[in-house]
Amino acid sequence: MLIFYKNMIGAKILSFDSAELLGMVKDIIVDPDTGKLEGLWLIPVKIPVKRMVLRVIDIQAFKKNIYVRSDGVFALAEDSIKINEILDSGCRYIGSMVKNEVGESFGRCYDISFNSESFLVQKIYSKKIFLFVFTLNNWIFSFNQIINLTEGVIFVEDDTRIKEKQVLIASDVNLITN
Repeated sequence: MLIFYKNMIGAKILSFDSAELLGMVKDIIVDPDTGKLEGLWLIPVKIPVKRMVLRVIDIQAFKKNIYVRSDGVFALAEDSIKINEILDSGCRYIGSMVKNEVGESFGRCYDISFNSESFLVQKIYSKKIFLFVFTLNNWIFSFNQIINLTEGVIFVEDDTRIKEKQVLIASDVNLITN
């Protein structure tokens, strides 16, 4: 099942046993190198701390709501080495410009879809907006098309570059077999 970023924000975090509300999802933390969802920024109900995270490995069930054992699995962002490294890198998917290797812009990333079992990014969704209101174009790129993620920019292979590579590979195969 696919999980979308826009549906995760504001999702309730509930106790698996009692369904007690423990917090809400504020944002996501994705490893820029592997594309794996590593954690969730959250707003805890009982603990008045701003930088609380929930590591993905502590999630017991992910449906409409997120279920965990208890609020004891919540941690400070600084306490998780992996999450701290991701945050220090400054690389984010949401809001980043999407460009190909030549520099052609595909707008900004506004959504991401994840596999609900592996928590790996499947696709990124970008759109180009004119005058902050009008959507000019929408694009969908699979995770395999992402070349690099830097601070503020996601570099992708667009369809024309992929087709060029397929033609080059096919011509190389013909040269080898002939």
